[in-house]
Amino acid sequence: MEVLGAFISEKCEAKLWDPIVASRGGLAFSHLFFADNLVLFAKADQKNCTAIKDALNTFCELSSEKVSVDKFQVFFSPNTPQHTRDNLCNVLEFRSTPSLGKYLGFPIKHTSISQDFGAVIDHVQSRLASWKTHLLSFAGRLVLTQATIATIPNYYMQYASLPPKITQCVDKLCCNFLWGSTNNKKKLHLVNWRKITKPKEYGGLRLQSAKEKNIALLAKLNWRFHQEKDNLWARVLSHKYRPRPRQPLSRPRTCSAIWTALKKGEKVFKSGTKWIVGNDSNLREGPVKSLIMDPLNRGEDSLLLKDIVHNNSWDWGRLSFVFPAAFHQKIKATPIPIVAGGVDRLSWSSSPNGDFELKEAYRLACLTEKSNQFDSFMGSWVWEVLTLPKIKCFLWQCAHQSIPVRDVFTERGRSSGGGKIRNSNGEWVSGYARAIGTTTSVAAELWALRDGLNLCISLNLQAMEIELDAKLVVDLISKEGSKPNNNDVIVTDCREGLKKIPRVRVLHCNREANKCADALAREFAPILKAKDLSLKCWFESLVSERRAMPEVRSSELETGLLSSDDPAEGNTAVSVPQVVMAFHALEEVCGLDGETLSRFKDRFQFPDGVRVRLPHEEE
Repeated sequence: MEVLGAFISEKCEAKLWDPIVASRGGLAFSHLFFADNLVLFAKADQKNCTAIKDALNTFCELSSEKVSVDKFQVFFSPNTPQHTRDNLCNVLEFRSTPSLGKYLGFPIKHTSISQDFGAVIDHVQSRLASWKTHLLSFAGRLVLTQATIATIPNYYMQYASLPPKITQCVDKLCCNFLWGSTNNKKKLHLVNWRKITKPKEYGGLRLQSAKEKNIALLAKLNWRFHQEKDNLWARVLSHKYRPRPRQPLSRPRTCSAIWTALKKGEKVFKSGTKWIVGNDSNLREGPVKSLIMDPLNRGEDSLLLKDIVHNNSWDWGRLSFVFPAAFHQKIKATPIPIVAGGVDRLSWSSSPNGDFELKEAYRLACLTEKSNQFDSFMGSWVWEVLTLPKIKCFLWQCAHQSIPVRDVFTERGRSSGGGKIRNSNGEWVSGYARAIGTTTSVAAELWALRDGLNLCISLNLQAMEIELDAKLVVDLISKEGSKPNNNDVIVTDCREGLKKIPRVRVLHCNREANKCADALAREFAPILKAKDLSLKCWFESLVSERRAMPEVRSSELETGLLSSDDPAEGNTAVSVPQVVMAFHALEEVCGLDGETLSRFKDRFQFPDGVRVRLPHEEE
């Protein structure tokens, strides 16, 4: 292959072969070799195709080898006319292809990310189909999940940011297999997936969530990008997207999938790395400059670290300004090299030898998600017991109060309900939450609907669209002649409430479209129950638009519920708006502590001027 590379280089030097340039002023390359595979790059014209044909023919004559016409394909850029493609294919005597396909299982050119990585799900499902889940204990399924299922996507996660659809599906498959659920037989997931993916010392099983693991592996890709900056792939990306050293990774409107992946893992990478200062560190862009807030005067930006250090101490007289006290202490604590010289070096903060640690990167990725905070767990001792793994897993379930017995189901049957009202522009109008008690999921949904209708009537709203994520409840409300059931009292109240609103219709929506109302029920109402507060509270808007609420033409009422009769198979995410403010009067009205306030401040769509009040007696 070296001989063929020499032939191609001669063609390029003779101006018979025009290499491809990845970016303006960037690197030009004409060929890539890997083992016995090669990719050739050239301009799509008669001269370059003739040069490619001559180089291949000369190589075949000298090596007594032949080019496989069936394996050799030509890929043209989209702006190449069809007649030009046909003429050039005739010169090369190779056929054209609309797609480069995959190499070593990875797409060479990305089209649709969801389609490119759909094979990950197929691979996991094919592996699960060969196992007999019902013959394995919980401990056995845990080992298989850790060693096999959860590791299948790792190869793809190293170089690409998998879409949420793929990562959520991987987590769902792992969770279903762990609890023994199949397509034909569903089983309860007694512990939330969010808890399972925590470390053992924090109450988890040391499984890793696909999304956070993907981010951790992309942080490793960032580490390689900085450590292997002289490699071809890093140089091409640097010239195209980051021409200045240490410039933050920007994301252009259109960029490669690799650069998008680098941008996705940059936050965790920066959180876990630090710069080791060298004597040749430049104050203009070195690690010391990150501690200097003021602009440098002329001449100071060319100073090196060794120019402002004298007798192993800082010579502040060389600089024209005084540092604030906080920055002065940070710079003072920065180690000054005595013997070691050279430029700045990148190091992984938590590693003794400075090398990248994937375990720490995963922990940092989990901490970036506010729902994945690690709380203390009093049952970590179960893993130190000298007994069988299946008994350890049983003790772990006991510590989480997740044994399928009557008392546990009774405790989990205590439901909560909540919802929110938005105007026709999607803006917040009002919201509510209630701690109900032990009941079914259908009854909890009806409780939430009745509370929402009472709130709408009190606000004198004239037109409403009610969205429920329980199809059974929608059918109960819509069909007047339904058979008697245990929820007749609440159903009748809901029907009478609907009659008091002039224009109203009840619609069914998916749980994914109802996340904020669902989170109100899951998060806020249980706190009311735990703190022995009122069984119901309302979130009321105090902004100026409050006076115009009776004239709202179109509104939406969304209801959510929390009940063990409808266990969540995965983590329930809450969509957070771009602007999240207020909550200022919550503590005075309901007596919640500051820690609880901080938990909910970033979780719900509470605009400025929202307070929480208990309903009046007539309400």
